[in-house]
Order: sequence, then C-alpha cells, then structure tokens
Amino acid sequence: SMPNAAADFLVVDGTEPQLASDLQVCAMGLFSALPDGVVLLDDELNILWHNQTFSQLLQCNTRIVGRSLQDVISPADGTDLNRVSVPASPGEAASLLVKREDKNVFSLRLARTTISL
Repeated sequence: SMPNAAADFLVVDGTEPQLASDLQVCAMGLFSALPDGVVLLDDELNILWHNQTFSQLLQCNTRIVGRSLQDVISPADGTDLNRVSVPASPGEAASLLVKREDKNVFSLRLARTTISL
C-alpha cells in the first residue's frame, strides 16, 4: 500500500544541553509551518522537538518530547528504527516505510544535520 503519511526526521548531532532551548526556538520557526511531520532527534534517536504536524500524523495526545522515536512510532512490522543506518553526510537521507498498528504506513526520511546557532 502507498504511504499515507510523510514525516522527515532530522538527527541533530552533538547538541549541547545549554543550546537546547535556543535550538527549540530556532527549530520552531524553521519547521513549524511545514506540512510534513518534522522531528529533531539526538544521536540516540530521542525526540528533542517536533512540529504539530508530527503529533497530528501520529494521532498522539501524550507528550512526545524526551521519548524515543521507536517508542513513539511503535512500528508493527518489526522495524527497529535504532538499527537504521543514517548517512553521515548531511545531504543524504535514509528512507524507509514503517507500518503502524493502526495500519497506517509512514514514509520516513532520516537525515543528519548540524544546526549552528
């Protein structure tokens, strides 16, 4: 079946804790208005920030920030998002389809980016 929800995931490298609040302010402005679901992740694929579209796509009413991407998406097809190899160079992305328990299929793109403030 064709994916009926799209989300782009950005893995943010080496975020220092004191930058987190600045990062969120920056990210909110850049990504909030996008029609795609966007998530900023740390190196362990824990969610640092997401736009509203992402929580709407997931139909999630609980707090998402601080949880792992695997936990939030909870693939029903056996996909282990922690084992996905994300390309080291910022211009490239790992693309995959993930099926959830509600039968929705997500098209994910995992890419690294360095946000300089």
